[in-house]
Amino acid sequence: MDNALQIEPGEETVVGHCETCGHETRMFRGFVFNADGAYAVYLGTYTAAHPERGLSMAVSLRGWGAGSDTTAKECVALEWRITDREPGCRVLDADDTSWAGKPILGRMLSRHEAMSSGRGAEAFAVTDALWKADPRLAKALNSDA
Repeated sequence: MDNALQIEPGEETVVGHCETCGHETRMFRGFVFNADGAYAVYLGTYTAAHPERGLSMAVSLRGWGAGSDTTAKECVALEWRITDREPGCRVLDADDTSWAGKPILGRMLSRHEAMSSGRGAEAFAVTDALWKADPRLAKALNSDA
């Protein structure tokens, strides 16, 4: 079975403005497919004027696609930052992020749940594929990668 993930970038929109400087805060989204079809969605928010703040990302796994059990959705929250001039990503407690309270993303996983269940590894696999296929991630981090 082919485990390769395919990325389909979606739209990017302005979702607000920075309270400090007034610059746009943007959100981009996309869809993830595996050999079985729809697998996940991703959303990332950032303010280009503040690359030091990084990017907040949600990866909602499972329960996507026609006929899927939507109650199976689980959301892993990630934080991207540039550290030592390289991009890095870590799992956060989803309930402590701006993604909490968005039922369409599914059950919000704590960092412990995400890492111990393997969902964190799945989210990292999504971000690996995303890094290669959606240039908006590198652009949001102002990275040359």
